[in-house]
Amino acid sequence: MIDLNRLKNISWTVAENYDSDFNFRLFSEKNRYFAALRGYLYKFFDFELIEDFLKQFVYRLSNSEDLIAIAQIILENCIFNEILKDRPGVISFRDEYIKNYFKNISSLEIGLKKELRTSFYELKIGKVPKLNPLARELLNEMLSFNSLDSSIFINYLKYLFNKYFKINENLPPKRKKEYEEFEKTQKEHRIHRIKYKKDAELDDYELEKYTIHSAEFTSFTETDPKDLFGRELKASVNLNANIHDIIKKFYGAQNVPRHEVMNLQNKIAKGIHKDINLYFASYDYESTDSFYANRLRENYEDNINFYNRNFLVYERGIRKLSNTIKTYLLQDSEEYEIKSDMGTIVAKDIWRAKYLNDERIFKKVQKSDSPEIYVDILLDSSASQNERKSGVATECYIITSALTRLNIKTRVFGFNNLYNYLVIRKFRDYNDSEIKNHDIFEYTPSGSNRDGMAIKLMRYLIEENPDHRKFLIILSDGKPNDELHEGIARAYNLNVKKYTDKLAIKDSAKEILLTKLQGINTLGVFTGDEKDIPVVKNIYGNDFAYINDISRFHEIVGIFLKTFSNKLD
Repeated sequence: MIDLNRLKNISWTVAENYDSDFNFRLFSEKNRYFAALRGYLYKFFDFELIEDFLKQFVYRLSNSEDLIAIAQIILENCIFNEILKDRPGVISFRDEYIKNYFKNISSLEIGLKKELRTSFYELKIGKVPKLNPLARELLNEMLSFNSLDSSIFINYLKYLFNKYFKINENLPPKRKKEYEEFEKTQKEHRIHRIKYKKDAELDDYELEKYTIHSAEFTSFTETDPKDLFGRELKASVNLNANIHDIIKKFYGAQNVPRHEVMNLQNKIAKGIHKDINLYFASYDYESTDSFYANRLRENYEDNINFYNRNFLVYERGIRKLSNTIKTYLLQDSEEYEIKSDMGTIVAKDIWRAKYLNDERIFKKVQKSDSPEIYVDILLDSSASQNERKSGVATECYIITSALTRLNIKTRVFGFNNLYNYLVIRKFRDYNDSEIKNHDIFEYTPSGSNRDGMAIKLMRYLIEENPDHRKFLIILSDGKPNDELHEGIARAYNLNVKKYTDKLAIKDSAKEILLTKLQGINTLGVFTGDEKDIPVVKNIYGNDFAYINDISRFHEIVGIFLKTFSNKLD
């Protein structure tokens, strides 16, 4: 017998709130796992708002069960792993629930609800689900959502419902008016963005908020301190705050152990890069309500919506690039023969079947699907990429998806500099699942770029796989530039050399040459101004491509891999 009080206690404990009765139709199933989900989701989402939306526009529909299942899966996926960090005990609830789900699911049951939920749990336990193309497309879109903003979630549901079910088309006048009224009221629930009064004094947090977006273009000097809007900064600005804390505020806590970071830092922070620190950013923020957490969510939404607007075109791009890679890069897959009970008969072994009862008298040719190829992609994440951020994220997603669908080891990093820190964001690692590719849509440019140090770091990381075929693809604006502003540098006493002009170009060229000499096939994809092509040629030699249309990024990569295929041993 189910103890309802016990379930409510689970919800209360996980939510850390004893005022709610958790009487929501979403996750109303009576089990310990759903009780924990209700509580954890309640911490982040405005369930009253979500329930209001579902009551008015979903629950009364004939296919409401399918639509509710979609909402449930999206929410569950948002916190599927996060809940375990805060509440490790939930893992036993979850494992028990999923085990019972597969045990009790009826083979006779049909419908989209079962198909989506079954496929969702299959993915989570490492199985490959069998889905029709439309359901697969829908599930992919569902699992790409990761915002904790209730209004964004509702709008995303509305987008999915309209795209796949057309539930709001041709609403009668009364219902249409109701929907418009709901849209007005839900805006009141949006997260209040931090706004700045024109005459307000800027504290350190506010100063960093402005400089983070455009560190390459702002002008701070001791004699003329101004923010992005040309306003004079007040003397109360605290420039002596701990820079590490500021970096953490911008990019979240580090997700690499400190001893590993220091080991790498000691190897690469030399010469012109002396006193530059490494920071492997997690983009996990202490407060999900902070300016930077909101900014990350907004960029993700912008980037994923950009992709979704031309979803079919980009899917064709993924398939086309996959075919190119398979034809040229995987053409020399190793073949070897094995004994088998089927295949081509080996005459000299026929006696073994009669006298040794060994039916393996045939030979069968096996072909390795994926040679040990490692591809690293390095994205310039400096503020100069802001205008094309959604295009960069989309193109990188296309390239990464094409590679990972062929089981090629693929790793993606973004890099930028802020003050005396080289900030590294790892979007996916070699052995991550394909679902991890969606993290690329969190691409959020800021700060400046110290290309040479980032390339040097990549060389050290790639050298960990010495016996494999190695490729490094770098997307950059072609102008390494990390000019530390004199006023701020002195205030913080950074003791770091500027990284600009010929000095930066020479350093970047040196690191590219050393990378090539290490046997790493390297391509620079240049997205800047045509007048800077000579600079890029100095850095990359002939192994670069200039594109003034970011949508050609994946095509250029395909050509690069074709060109280098004949160099593989």
